[in-house]
Amino acid sequence: MTEITYTRQGDYNLPNLLPPQEEPVPHGKYALLRKKFLKEHRRVTYTNLLTSGKLNSHLAEIQQTAQRRME
Repeated sequence: MTEITYTRQGDYNLPNLLPPQEEPVPHGKYALLRKKFLKEHRRVTYTNLLTSGKLNSHLAEIQQTAQRRME
């Protein structure tokens, strides 16, 4: 289980809820198409990948797979 840290603001302790940081990856055509599809048709999957910090790696994998198939 992940430990949640808090920041005190006035009389309240607010949780620090930032998604894990991923390294930015330049995406190609197929990664961008996949991202658009996830946003429009698979919102839960998109949100899960985004909040878990796995969206960029997923999109990079999709791009690599598509590139290999196009060769």
